[in-house]
Parts: sequence; structure tokens; C-alpha cells
Amino acid sequence: MLRLRNDQPSLWESVLPEEVLKLSEELGRVDELLEDERFFAPFREGFSCPWGRPTVPVATYLRLMYLKFRYKLGYKALVREVKDSFTWRRFCHLSFNDPVPDASTLVKLTHKYGNATVRALNEALVLKLKEEKVVRGRKIRLDTTVVEADIHYPTDSSLLGDGIRLITRAVSRVKKVGLALGVPFVMHTRKVKRLLSGISRVVRERVSATSPRLVAVKEKLLGLARKVIAPGKEVQAQAERELEGERAQSGGRCAS
Repeated sequence: MLRLRNDQPSLWESVLPEEVLKLSEELGRVDELLEDERFFAPFREGFSCPWGRPTVPVATYLRLMYLKFRYKLGYKALVREVKDSFTWRRFCHLSFNDPVPDASTLVKLTHKYGNATVRALNEALVLKLKEEKVVRGRKIRLDTTVVEADIHYPTDSSLLGDGIRLITRAVSRVKKVGLALGVPFVMHTRKVKRLLSGISRVVRERVSATSPRLVAVKEKLLGLARKVIAPGKEVQAQAERELEGERAQSGGRCAS
């Protein structure tokens, strides 16, 4: 059964001085705003039921969720702080005699009401508080460019394939500018793609890491990596020698 409010004060509240019962300025303003019927409407429309065990009062639940979002607390920390604070008990409409809802109960209620509903109500309340300058909002400015890119899980074989592709790309750029043209280099990009696809097919069959088929494909990929790394180093060394020779020639011409 949906219960909206808990307006039954205990005997203790009736004998305590008024100063003790007074809320802080912020909590007092929030308490007044949360009495607005629009905060109860989603619960009354979607979860009203005339029978069953009474729920945690919606007024109490809303105030607990405000404290949780306001101070960035977990459910267990929230329950612990409310139990230890008389002011927070008063804010949540809990008397000395009322038990604080358990963390698991709050989690179940949040799942029942829906995170989107609770988040929307809290954001509406915080926006209203900022407009009335009850709380201060922190501002942050970002200047960024977002570029969509595909990523994949970094397995050993995929990283090895990425390394082969990078070396091949670098060698191609070096040869395009006319360096190390005499050093032979064979492109193995297509073979690498086929081997990676073969590894994926074998892995999808849920074989063990020591499966002969899987080991055979990985050894082929490792062999291609060796065939690429050694010529890649030769291309790099030859390109550096040619660049040094060009610098020496240009320096000799300048000196003459």
C-alpha cells in the first residue's frame, strides 16, 4: 500500500524545545519545496495500491534520495548518517520512534520506482534550488572534440596484428618519399587479417588455450611478425643512412 506521508510526531518531539526542532535554512527550503504535490504525482499515478503492507512514506523516500544525491552518499552511508543525525531525521520526517529504512529497502524501492523517475525528480528539485539560490551549482567548461573510433579487446594476437600493420604503414610512408627503395619489404597485411579471423573462429568454438589448432594459427602470426620486424629495421637503418648522406652533401655544398 502506497503511503505518501508520515505526519505522526512522537511524544519526544512534543517536549523538545523549538530550537532543537528547527532545520537549517537549506533543508528548511527543500522541505517546503518537497511538499509540492507535483513531486507526489508520479508515485500516486504509477504505484498507488489500496492494499498490502504499507511502503516507506514517499515524503521520507524523496528526502532520503535528496540527501543521497546532494552529498553523493551510498545507500549504506546514507542510512548511517540519518541514524546519527537528529536534524536529518527531522528533515526526512522520521521521529525518534521511527526506524530508518534499511539500505536494501531503499535499493528495492529505487528499482521499483525506477532510477529515471528518481533522477528526474531530483534534477528538477536541484534546478529549482539553484534558480532560487538556495544551493550553489558548480560550473565546468569543456572544450573537446569527440571522434568516433572502433576499439577491440587488447589480446596478444590482436596487439601483434596491430604492430604488424603499424610497421607496414611506416615502411610504406618511408618508401613513398623515396628512401630505402633498395631494401625489399613484403606486405603481409592480408595474411594478418586472415590469421586474426582464423583465431576468432577457433576461439568462438570455446577451445582451450593449448588447442593444437589455436597454437598453429598463433605460430603463423608470430612467424609473419618476425618477417615484418627484421625488414622493417633494415628499412629504418637504410633510411637513416640515406638521410645522413643527404645532410652531409648539403653541408658540403654550403661550405663550398
